Amino acid sequence: MLKTNKGMINDQLLIVSGTGRNTGKTSLSCKLISHFSHASSITAIKTTHHFHALSYQMVWLKNAPEYSIFQDFDKNQEKDSSKMLKAGASNVFYIQSKREALGKAFLDLVKFIPEQSLIICESGGLKDFIQPAVSILCIKEVSEILLAPQADLYYDYKQEHSSSIISKIQLNGCKWSINRL
Repeated sequence: MLKTNKGMINDQLLIVSGTGRNTGKTSLSCKLISHFSHASSITAIKTTHHFHALSYQMVWLKNAPEYSIFQDFDKNQEKDSSKMLKAGASNVFYIQSKREALGKAFLDLVKFIPEQSLIICESGGLKDFIQPAVSILCIKEVSEILLAPQADLYYDYKQEHSSSIISKIQLNGCKWSINRL
């Protein structure tokens, strides 16, 4: 079952965030999806706090004053959500939300996620509202680790191959965890 209280770890949720743009967040998310979608159904989520017109048609699931939730079915676009579909995600959702409403938007989105699905979410702010089982922070430079919020794993795409991060993550049924070996 999806747990959504701040104090509880959501065992089905893995969050990929970054210290800025072009840190490899989407590439790593897609590699994680591609690797783990063979073992389990993966729901992917992309969040942004930037409101803008969509460049192609997505299905609008919820429109609230502070956020909108969409579902993407189109693998033929170059948007991050389409890349997640191409990588093997069963479902892909896109949230446009004010920062302070992201937790509420996620709670509304949970209604659309299959109960046994694992979740990979590319989000800079969701961790402020929901504690994931695994949190990966994509960085541009090692020095950013000192400035960055706490994460379980750090990924520098310029210095490290994605397989090194993937090997540190394991599945136990519908639960993400860190391989501590």
